Amino acid sequence: MKRLSAILLVGALVFGTVGCTNMNKTQQGLLSGAAGGAILGAGLGALTGGSGTTGALIGGGLGALAGGIYGHSKYILRFHVADKVFHGLNAILWFALVITGAIVYLAKPEAATGESLMAWHVGLGIVFTLNLVGYLLFAPERFALMINACLIWDKNTILWFRNFGGYPRRFFKIPFGPVEVTPQGRYNAGQKASYLLFTAAIVMLIVTGWLLWVFAPAIGKDAFLSMWYLHVWGSLFITVLVVCAHIPLALLSMSHFLGIWRIGTGDISWEAAEHHSPVWLEKDVIRTNIEK
Repeated sequence: MKRLSAILLVGALVFGTVGCTNMNKTQQGLLSGAAGGAILGAGLGALTGGSGTTGALIGGGLGALAGGIYGHSKYILRFHVADKVFHGLNAILWFALVITGAIVYLAKPEAATGESLMAWHVGLGIVFTLNLVGYLLFAPERFALMINACLIWDKNTILWFRNFGGYPRRFFKIPFGPVEVTPQGRYNAGQKASYLLFTAAIVMLIVTGWLLWVFAPAIGKDAFLSMWYLHVWGSLFITVLVVCAHIPLALLSMSHFLGIWRIGTGDISWEAAEHHSPVWLEKDVIRTNIEK
C-alpha cells in the first residue's frame, strides 16, 4: 500500500509537469523540482527499506524549494518542463531499448533469457510510444516550435557549412574554412539536420516496432524482414550518431547540457545563448527571461 501511494504521488507530479508550459520560470522550477525530488526521495526510501511515500514527500519539498530558488535567478529560459521530460525519458528509454534489443537479436541468449528481455523490450517500447504521444498532446506548441525552427534554412544556416561551426578547427586542429562562425538562430545547421533525423527515427522505430509486434502475421514475410532490418539497423545507426556526435557536441556547451538535464528550470546562461545562438537571443528572447 505504501509503495502504491508513493507511485501515485510521483506519477501525479511527473505528469503534472508535462502540462505546465504556460507557467513562468519560478513556477516551472517549483513543479519540476518537486517531481524530480519526489522520484529521488521515493527511490531512496525504497532502497533503504523506509517509506517510499515519506521519501517522496520530503524529496518533493526539497526539490520544489531548490527549483523555485533556481527558477528565480537571472538566466534565460531555453527548455520548458515538457521539453525536459520528453528529452530525458526519450534518451533513457532509447538506450534501454537498444541494449535489450541488441542482446536479443545479436547476442542470441538462452530462450528463457531472450523471452524475458523481449518482454522488457516491448514494455519499454510502449512507454517510449506514450512519451511521444504525451509530448504531442500536452505540449504541441513546443513540438511545433522545435520542428519549425529546424525547417528554417536561411542564409546564415547555409553559411554554417563553410566551416561546420568551427568544430573541425576546434576538435582536430584542421583549418577548415573561415575562423569566424556565422551567427545562428535557435539551432545551428548541424543541429537542425540531426534533430530532423532523430525525430524521423523516433517515429520510424515506433511505427515499425508496433507493426513487428502486433501485426506481424498480417504484413507478410518480405515486409516483415524489411521492417526488421530497418528497425534494428536503423536504431543502431542513430545510436552511433548520438554517441559519437550528439553527446560530445552537447557537452561543449555545459550550460545547455545542464539546462536540459538538471532538476528544475531549463535555463541557460546569457553568455551561452550569446555565443551559440545570437540570432535567437536577439529576436526571440525578452530580457525579462521569458521565452517567446
